[in-house]
Amino acid sequence: MVHYSALKFITYSGKSMKQYFLVFISLLMTFQVHALEVKGLYQAEVAPAESELATQQAAFAKVLLKLTGSNSAYEQADIQALLPHVAQWVEKTEQGEGSQTIFFSEEKVLQVLQQIELAVWGSNRPNTVFWFVDERGGQRELVAELQQPELMTSLKRQAQQFALPITLPLLDLDDLMQVSAADVRGRFLQPVANASQRYQANGFVMVRIMEDKGNVTLNWQLAGGAMSQPHGLTQGSSEGKTAVPQMVAQISQFYADKYAVAISNEPITTDNMISVKVTNIKGMADVVKIQQFFNGLTVVKQANTQSVTANSIGLKLQLQGTRAALEQAIELDYRFQPGNQAGNTLHLVWSKVN
Repeated sequence: MVHYSALKFITYSGKSMKQYFLVFISLLMTFQVHALEVKGLYQAEVAPAESELATQQAAFAKVLLKLTGSNSAYEQADIQALLPHVAQWVEKTEQGEGSQTIFFSEEKVLQVLQQIELAVWGSNRPNTVFWFVDERGGQRELVAELQQPELMTSLKRQAQQFALPITLPLLDLDDLMQVSAADVRGRFLQPVANASQRYQANGFVMVRIMEDKGNVTLNWQLAGGAMSQPHGLTQGSSEGKTAVPQMVAQISQFYADKYAVAISNEPITTDNMISVKVTNIKGMADVVKIQQFFNGLTVVKQANTQSVTANSIGLKLQLQGTRAALEQAIELDYRFQPGNQAGNTLHLVWSKVN
């Protein structure tokens, strides 16, 4: 039997709340956000089913999981009603040994999801470091990848299904000088954040491996630089054979809720337009990178360059989401830093390190 607590935010009161807030601010200063661009969101490898349509539907289910970060999206009535037409979205199929890789048209899939206003998670995604401490048998030690190959393989496989970038720490001397099993077990945020910084992570998960009546139990907590609220801790517990899948699904859902954007069918109005000015650029190479970044965001319908000077670029963005969603997408890219805000224009500073 699997027991899994729902995601929840932890709040504190009094002195402990103040202490936690100070630690949280310190974490934001510690972490420099490095999102990773995930490839292959619109393709999936599946075993052949009883019909070509069934095979395509199975592949689309995997694609939808990567796009939404949600296990329940495929079961929605609006999606089920569209499944008989899935062949219209297929670009090509590649045959493998006992499997097929089906490639879907990004444009057509997004058009379909736009019709039902389903939130879609873009390709820039937070990188998360997983720190494990094994408490079974009276021991308390940090777990390296090679020490628990079955667990780590399951973790990587599940993360791949959700297109969730993860990192497993090396646990070399550099790591062990900064973080201990007691830090991970006790959920001491600052030392774990310091140790995670070398992996250019947006957040980190502290996982306690325990055993209850013969069942392995994972008790975990997600924290770090990807959290934009002072109460930005998320926790859960799961047990048995589905412990790892449950943990990854909950973490993926948390990130998707934060970063996925529902593409609206509403016509473009002035409310959907926003001006952006990026300073500190060094040449046309920077201009091209900035244009590519904004044109690649799910929340941006169109990015038009309005002006280019020796050290700045001005853009007018047509949004198919909110300004808040745009700002959350930008915060995932370490190359942008907030500028001095004035008026309705979003001011950003381009990083010198690219």
